Amino acid sequence: MRTSESQGTTSSGDEEDFPLYFGEWIKCRRQELDLTQEQLAKLASCSVFAIRKIEMGERHPSRQLAELLAKSLQIPSENQITFIKAARGELSATCLRSILRGGISQPAGDPQPTSGYLPRTLTQFIGRQPELSALSKLLQDPQCSLLTITGPGGIGKTRLAIELASKQQPMFPGGIYYVSLDSINSPEFIVPAVAEVFELTFSGGGDPEDLLINHLADRSGQPFLLLLDNLEHLLVHSSYPCEKEEIFLLLPRLLERVPALKILATSRERINLREEWLFELHGLPFPLHTQFDRLEDFSAIALFLQRARQLKVNFVVTPEEYPRLIEICQLIEGMPLAIELAATWVDVLSLNEIALEITKSLDFLSNRFRNVPERHRSIKAVFAHSWKLLSNDESGVLCRLAIFRGGFQHQAAEKVAGASLPILMSLLSKSFIQHLENGRCDLHALIRQCALEKLREAGHFEATCDQHLRYFVSLARCAQKMLRSEQQAEWFSKIEQEHNNIRAALEWAFTPGAPPDRVEEGLCLISSIDRYWAVRGHIREGVTWLERGLQFSEKMSLTRAKALRLAGWLVNHGNDSQTAIRLLQESVVISRQLNDVVCQADALDTLGDVFWRHGDFAKARDCYAESLELYRKEGNPLSIGLSLASTGRLHVDYGYYQEAELFLNEGLAFIERTPDLRGRGYCLNALGRLALARGEMKLATERFRQALRLNYELGHMVDLSECLQELAIIKAITGDENCASLLWAAATAIQNRSGFNFPMNDTVYSQAPASWLQTASLSEEWKEGEKMSLDQAVAYALET
Repeated sequence: MRTSESQGTTSSGDEEDFPLYFGEWIKCRRQELDLTQEQLAKLASCSVFAIRKIEMGERHPSRQLAELLAKSLQIPSENQITFIKAARGELSATCLRSILRGGISQPAGDPQPTSGYLPRTLTQFIGRQPELSALSKLLQDPQCSLLTITGPGGIGKTRLAIELASKQQPMFPGGIYYVSLDSINSPEFIVPAVAEVFELTFSGGGDPEDLLINHLADRSGQPFLLLLDNLEHLLVHSSYPCEKEEIFLLLPRLLERVPALKILATSRERINLREEWLFELHGLPFPLHTQFDRLEDFSAIALFLQRARQLKVNFVVTPEEYPRLIEICQLIEGMPLAIELAATWVDVLSLNEIALEITKSLDFLSNRFRNVPERHRSIKAVFAHSWKLLSNDESGVLCRLAIFRGGFQHQAAEKVAGASLPILMSLLSKSFIQHLENGRCDLHALIRQCALEKLREAGHFEATCDQHLRYFVSLARCAQKMLRSEQQAEWFSKIEQEHNNIRAALEWAFTPGAPPDRVEEGLCLISSIDRYWAVRGHIREGVTWLERGLQFSEKMSLTRAKALRLAGWLVNHGNDSQTAIRLLQESVVISRQLNDVVCQADALDTLGDVFWRHGDFAKARDCYAESLELYRKEGNPLSIGLSLASTGRLHVDYGYYQEAELFLNEGLAFIERTPDLRGRGYCLNALGRLALARGEMKLATERFRQALRLNYELGHMVDLSECLQELAIIKAITGDENCASLLWAAATAIQNRSGFNFPMNDTVYSQAPASWLQTASLSEEWKEGEKMSLDQAVAYALET
């Protein structure tokens, strides 16, 4: 039961839990009728995607679809007009309350409660249904009396708050009162501004704050809402901090003395009161590059098109322009103000030109309308307004944080930007940075762009880039060991998280004209995370970075030798054996001259891989033998074990099964002395190939599945896809060609994304039925396999 704060009356839990927006109501009604999304979609002759979007609140159905939904959801004929109006957004979901309970709803023509205290909005409100639902539930919570919507400038806080308030009028029969604080330049004027909205004048004596509190406390007792818009500029450090703190204690005093009151505030910075509940607002949803279907279902796209058509009535986007429209929304990360500013140029520029101008300069994102507040006339104006909220230390840290790409953790922020925890918390509270998953933070793309300009103006850009590069070189050196430890799965994911930061660091390291020591640091960064590039399927990218760095590196350095070894290994995955041999031979020469045993052994071992794939047994055997001898001198059990496993696999493929078994068993024994999952998976795979070559299908399947599980745990795309192909061949040999085609297609799709090609001369091919190999890619199962996700493909391979 829920108790009304103002009147002491109760309302049922059912009423409290009533759906707050149309999509949520649809979901409740569907579940009440025991229908799945797929069943409802079939009844309404629409796609499951459409039902999903409607229930998530990301789109309104067309009138035709609303009529079909009314019939499918068994809405009584006398209530269908009301239902259709609610579906189209003309009425709130509350008008459907009695339909869900089986009664008769109010007539569609009945006026909804209105308030004369909210500003009139002249443009259609787009999207934000999930946010409206979440905020509505917070306002209904008796414990939430002060709710602050926070977010960077231009993110749409004011528009959302007004829309939210307008939909909550039945909840606040005492009225909704809007106070714009934009024009107020001191906290002491908050009391007069609020009093003016309530038509209270201070003509006599007495303290204005007490008079305001007493006036509001003497009201009828009906719940009412006070919307305080744009508080942030009143929260900055002032000459009279004590006075400012005293003024803001007005809010808890109001809530204590006036139990019928709730306060909704918007601010770029949290107010930092114990009573405050926070709701952080982000950009509008936008599609990925490959999502071209139903683009207007994404709120960012819908807003752009609506604003564009205000300027150019016949504005349309052709399918060829879809990627540019998506790119625009991605560049500005769904920020509503930036979307509107970009859309104002459609009468002058093409979408391609608009996207290009955004990347060149933020000066482009400016407004040509006269009746727009000065602080919203451009993104730079928004940023300048926000910049005033920062202390000197905070502004300096923010500029340096702009170097990061894809977010950062506190340790990285401290090392690179000198960001202490109090400063990070302050920047977070002022909406300059935002929380990501796993304890990470990031800047909005447009804030980053503005901050980088400030960093360059201050002359600190190069030094910060150098510090950023050094930090990630240090992280990569630590990762080199950890990627072979019992924590390797965790560290592969950690490096994946930092991939965009690594890209930024390498871009800086290999900038044309970069000094030699910076190039060396870049090559060290790439080589230290050598396993990562293949394991997580970034082979092509790894090769590209190595090519850029090697052209600038010094000719006789150990760093160059290690980079050449890695380049040869990655190039070999693409079946370019000649280039791989050239790179690896140079690595061998340099490492011998520098007398580095490990690098020399690594290069020889990789040369053995190349000759094995190239079909030269003798050269491969000799390279493996020489590298194994060096590894035994060096004494690393993992290196010894992997070299033995490679030698054993070579002998399997050339029919020397007895020798192969000895090498593989010894290799597995060495590897099992280490925590390396990748090495164990590699050796088990080779043992699977041995069993397959001997015709032991059950044992081969078991070995390949063991290897698949390990590689899946690591996210090792190359070895994982190879296991899928080997399991496919077993299925083909044993007569299940449909399953074989599906698995082979799934593996091929993974390899295509990773830049890896399964060598056509691999002896495993020779064991598969030739007729199946020729026709597999033409089957329906192949098409199905290509569409499988990684998780689906692995689960299928382990279960069938």
